[in-house]
Amino acid sequence: MPRISFVIPVLNEEKNIPLIYSEISDVIGEFPHIEPEWIFVNDGSEDNTMFVLDELSQQDKRVKVIHLTRNFGHQAALTAGMDFATGQAIITMDSDGQDPPSALPEMIARWEEGYRIVYGKRITRKDPFLKRITAKMYYALLRKFSEIKIPGNIGDYRLIDRSVLDYLSKIEKFAMNDFLATRSSNGDKWKDYGKKKNLQRI
Repeated sequence: MPRISFVIPVLNEEKNIPLIYSEISDVIGEFPHIEPEWIFVNDGSEDNTMFVLDELSQQDKRVKVIHLTRNFGHQAALTAGMDFATGQAIITMDSDGQDPPSALPEMIARWEEGYRIVYGKRITRKDPFLKRITAKMYYALLRKFSEIKIPGNIGDYRLIDRSVLDYLSKIEKFAMNDFLATRSSNGDKWKDYGKKKNLQRI
């Protein structure tokens, strides 16, 4: 039975944690042949996130929790979670509702077709104005100086096959977004996908 690890960084998300867990549970129920693994990474939360996560992990042994000693940042939390993941595929996503679990069936279906990297692409962003502007500038610079076409609005909502993650683990320093975009042009099957109102089908 293949296992899929859901890596979810959280920062002061005590109210959202039960929701995202429940929504993923409902979706993964459509795939009885898939064994889910939840990995929540507490990135130095100051609310009751730690207690909510610990209680959840006691209720469901498939839930793993990593408590970071302080706030190391979103990417560091993602890396910690992926290092801890044991699945044949890893899905990274936010817990604030901007990465809809309703899109998971298509991501999993594409993986089962042989795609090793599956991206979620946002049509609209609910981020603060400054974050939206810096994101646009980031992807504009990548497209300008890269030899490949790099899609914009690519956040952390993606599925990564274990073979790709194992390759990444051999590299001491890398930029996750840059590397995955580059890998997609080197023979790996990949897919921009979409579902519901805030995702775009390519």
